[in-house]
Amino acid sequence: MNKFEVLEQNLNDLVGQKCWSVLISSGLDNSVTISMGDKIIRSKPLDAPNLTGDQKHFIGNYELVIADCTWRLDSPNSIVTSWSDEDDAKREAMKYLVGESITAWDITWPGLDLTLHFEHTLSLRLFCDQTDPTDSGENYALLVPDYLFNVGVRSELSLYERPKA
Repeated sequence: MNKFEVLEQNLNDLVGQKCWSVLISSGLDNSVTISMGDKIIRSKPLDAPNLTGDQKHFIGNYELVIADCTWRLDSPNSIVTSWSDEDDAKREAMKYLVGESITAWDITWPGLDLTLHFEHTLSLRLFCDQTDPTDSGENYALLVPDYLFNVGVRSELSLYERPKA
């Protein structure tokens, strides 16, 4: 099986996984971390006062880390939030994903733009727009039980064994 087939297989396994945490970075950083599935104990708890107990002590069996690519959360009738909104507005809107399970996914080839569809008709869309190799921006990463998929510059897909929590 090639790395694209392994990615598709793991995206299929993502269906039915419930989101239990969404972390939004502050400031110039555009990153978002979405934790789903079983909670795995961290080898060392995070020390950040603004995190919940679960966020400090657990990592998701599945985690989506949106690095530098643009993204948007849509409902059927409107845009809920996007990467360019104010941090507080993003945090408030992305809370809608907590407790929701993934129902389907779509990916474009060769760009690897990813859409995750959640219960109650929310869709998180990732647009792989990092194309300048001198900028070294990453698009997104997907952590699954056995692997780490990284979608880098120009949508280059890398596959690694999952690092220890």
